Amino acid sequence: NNNNNNSMDIPEMYHIIGKDILKFHAVYWPAILMACGLPLPKKIIAHGHWTLNGQKMSKSTGNIVDPFEMLSQYGTDGLRFFLLREGRFRDDSDFSTNRVEASIDELANKFGNLFSRSTAKKINLDRCVPNRDCIVINGAEEEVLEKMNISTEIIVKCYDNHQFGDGIEEIMNLLRVTNNYFAKIEPWTLTKKEDSNSKTQLQTALYIASEILRVSAILLQPVTPELANTVLTSFSISKSERSVENLQFGAMSGEAIHQPPGVLIPRIKTQ
Repeated sequence: NNNNNNSMDIPEMYHIIGKDILKFHAVYWPAILMACGLPLPKKIIAHGHWTLNGQKMSKSTGNIVDPFEMLSQYGTDGLRFFLLREGRFRDDSDFSTNRVEASIDELANKFGNLFSRSTAKKINLDRCVPNRDCIVINGAEEEVLEKMNISTEIIVKCYDNHQFGDGIEEIMNLLRVTNNYFAKIEPWTLTKKEDSNSKTQLQTALYIASEILRVSAILLQPVTPELANTVLTSFSISKSERSVENLQFGAMSGEAIHQPPGVLIPRIKTQ
């Protein structure tokens, strides 16, 4: 065959397989591709297996999970978040509804709660991102920004190395640090004060929260695309400003916040 169909130029082609079929896909399949003049994958990634409540999944014993039922119960983003966070390449992973619900609740508590508190009308009176020139960075803010710089670098490296679970854990760590900062500043008390220092501190806290949410949403796009799009759209972030090239602090200034309807991430009451 002399046409160009066999000379495909695919810069990043990964072959993702289960660990129990590595020999065929790492030895025989590449040989077949070479014999056909087809390009080889750049990397073969062998992942672990999923167990269910600590037991091997088996159709014969009925120890299985209905993916459509799980999607209906937890939604696409919720299930993606759990699977990518818990599904590691190093070891087998265990599936249970309690673990799914706990994972989604943590996302709601750390990401959803920061969004709802920092954009609430009672705290963010103008419903907009504060003007970048009106904030003052002190020690507490410097700690959050240092964490952001370290975390973004770690997360990008994790994604590049297919360690999605580790990358997601680092996103959650960044959100934890930011939530602690936000709670320590107590912006809900600053809104009751009239002095200029309190007003500046409030604007600074809201700006820090908004920027961390923007950066986190960009990094969550491969994991929870619908949720990430909702948050980025709320902050009026254009499609061209949602890549790893836009992770630097200070990208927003004065944007109106378009509050999405309903609760951003509904909590699931876990026992």
